[in-house]
Amino acid sequence: MGEQDLQRGKPSRCACGFYLLGCIGGALVSVGLVEGNTYFVLSGIIFYCVYLIEAVCISEVLSYLANVLNEREFSDYIKHVQAAEPCMHFGITCYHYEAYQQTMHVNGVDVTKTKTRRVNSHSSTMRYPVQCQVDETLSPEQTLAMFHLLHDGQQHIDSEKGAANLKGRKMKTMILMCRFPLEFHPANEKTKQHYTSTRDSFWERNTRDQHQEKSEKNYLGGHREYVMAILKGGTDHSTDRPWWMHRLPYFLATICLMSLPYRFLLVSKCRSIDWTILKHFSHEPLQDDQEPPMHSRKYGTDEVSRAFRAIPRETLGATGLGCSSRQDDIVQLQVSGEMPRYWKNQDLATGFKDKIELSMAGVDKFQRLVDQTFKAKATRDLQDEPVPTKLVVKQVFRMEDANFWSRYTAKRSSLASLGVPTSVQDLPGSGILKTAQFMDLSGSGEAAFPSSVDDFAPEVNEAYLFHGSTPSGALGIGEHGFNLGMAGSNGGTTFGDSAYFTESSSKSDERASADLQGNFAGKQAFVLCRVLLGNPFYITSSDIPKIEQALATGSYNCVLGDCEAVADACREFVVFEESQIYPEYVLIYEREFSVLS
Repeated sequence: MGEQDLQRGKPSRCACGFYLLGCIGGALVSVGLVEGNTYFVLSGIIFYCVYLIEAVCISEVLSYLANVLNEREFSDYIKHVQAAEPCMHFGITCYHYEAYQQTMHVNGVDVTKTKTRRVNSHSSTMRYPVQCQVDETLSPEQTLAMFHLLHDGQQHIDSEKGAANLKGRKMKTMILMCRFPLEFHPANEKTKQHYTSTRDSFWERNTRDQHQEKSEKNYLGGHREYVMAILKGGTDHSTDRPWWMHRLPYFLATICLMSLPYRFLLVSKCRSIDWTILKHFSHEPLQDDQEPPMHSRKYGTDEVSRAFRAIPRETLGATGLGCSSRQDDIVQLQVSGEMPRYWKNQDLATGFKDKIELSMAGVDKFQRLVDQTFKAKATRDLQDEPVPTKLVVKQVFRMEDANFWSRYTAKRSSLASLGVPTSVQDLPGSGILKTAQFMDLSGSGEAAFPSSVDDFAPEVNEAYLFHGSTPSGALGIGEHGFNLGMAGSNGGTTFGDSAYFTESSSKSDERASADLQGNFAGKQAFVLCRVLLGNPFYITSSDIPKIEQALATGSYNCVLGDCEAVADACREFVVFEESQIYPEYVLIYEREFSVLS
């Protein structure tokens, strides 16, 4: 993030070329209409459409105008990305080419040609296990220091007095067009070697055809690449800006072939910077007295590194937001490498993926859980259908997956590092989770499922919750995880589009359905998941704008829709990240109805 980055918002030569193409298109349409030349009109429309596609779909301007944050929201977003865990995925797709015959009828004659097509034969993905991260993303205070270094001619900022000096400066309203690129580095040489060997070993194991398409992808939960921030020196937390600095005026300017002047005007009124999200990761815990990471800003000589060293960074405190504590070096993710002690598989390094059917004694324990959380009463999802009087559990499978477990425990430790959230039972109108009483948190062994304090974290609102599905769908979730892109397909979007869970077996049954054929034909299924609720956003009725506004602050990890507090219904929990879910058990069951039903 240097001087050159402050100019990056100016339209590129490519954008100017598309704009010129649009102007030519507009001229051709006008000439064609006047002279009655259809060719000119069609050519002009094509040129104009290409210009519109670039201005609306490719240009960054709409991305900035769609993500406008006030000063408080912007600060919360920076704290969120500083605390978020880096995620790295390896992928591979194996394929080959095969020849096929294509017959075409040309001039009354059948002509056969031999062509080739690509056939994908195998694909796989893997998440690299991160146990610790060192974040060096600049805070707003450090970025302000960098601006002074660049523009005020300061050659030195005192590391102890720097913050006070900057706070003493009166800041005018500043509009920032921030691009947040991701930059992940191994913390040390050992991690670098481990990362390379893990990636190459994964690719080698999954090379099963003549050709391969390999990929490495980095992402961060809650990451937005383009953000416009309205900074007013703490005096005003609104997003007020000139009337033309909204999406509608940009659309109108684009239609009128004025998008390029609009972009130059926007850049002249804003400061455009690349705010790099810099994280150093490790596959093992780092010690506090360990040397800084290989690519640390502590070694840099540029303005960004100087600002990072000059101003101590404030990070999330005990409440997770708003409170500050000094933390200049390591954000520890204390991820346990151990499996739940009741699992069959205990070595994470083997990369196990196993489906284990429980004995009838285990089935009986889950039957008790289903019975005690069952209410023979329909809610809004099941008004015109008969209500079962009992759900009879037939089979239970435990899903043991090394990759899913690594991802889940990493997220659990990340949430724990943010401080203690508000407990579900302390929220208004709620109460203790109905499934919590069936957990053996005392270690006595008398529980429906055998989790203990050794592998469970109620302090971050970890919970066992139901998700209704078909048997084939539930087993698919157990083997491949949740597809949040299918959110709402099974009857739930009241509190947003994502994965819905409930503590009530009867409520979850309303969203379950039977397989029509196969081994489980006529049976329904639950996925009983470990879910990391973190800090819940509490609400008693559907209000999507309010929910979206709350989630945008980065303060909440899920939504608790407490319909039970205002009606004779059930609480629902909505989670928005796959890493917060571990689908541990699949329960296959049948519905029983009374004679009157």
